[in-house]
Amino acid sequence: MAPPPAPPERSFLDELLDNPLMLGGIALIALLIGFLLYRVLGRRREEMSESVFLESRIPKDSFFGASGGESVDTKNRGDSTVSSLSYSPSQLDAGDVDPVAEADVYLAYGRDLQAEEILREALRVNPDRTAIHLKLLEIHAKRRDLRAYEGLATEVHKLTGGNGADWTRVVDMGKELDPGNPLYESGTPRSATP
Repeated sequence: MAPPPAPPERSFLDELLDNPLMLGGIALIALLIGFLLYRVLGRRREEMSESVFLESRIPKDSFFGASGGESVDTKNRGDSTVSSLSYSPSQLDAGDVDPVAEADVYLAYGRDLQAEEILREALRVNPDRTAIHLKLLEIHAKRRDLRAYEGLATEVHKLTGGNGADWTRVVDMGKELDPGNPLYESGTPRSATP
């Protein structure tokens, strides 16, 4: 008589499936690993979004019009006109770079937040320079920030007395941004009208 057949050998997987405690432990470990991965990846995304150089949501078309600010030909020196971006080495070393030109560079790369920061610091140092105001006004107009634009336009009105090319530029941008605002119609700030 032949011996009875031996029971088939049970695999590790079969033993796991038969033991509900072991199966629950494995599920709990898998959940913990998934949660840790979620937290680590979330932190990385958060750190990337809090970069020192905040990116702008404004398109990189800047304020350069037809040139688009994308490429600048620095090799062509045959032109007899002097560019506003031409600096002597002594100016660059001394930190005497024009803040409006520096802001233009940041704006060309879509970094309007850095440009605005540079211009605000320049206004603190030189509050009477209307070119700084105008460049900031361009940023506010691009963002369609009516309140910031109107506040700064009022300052330019005080500086220019409501006359000249700078004020005309402010009025032109203001009419496009906020057509119903009397500041850009009559040329006088709201607080100055009775």
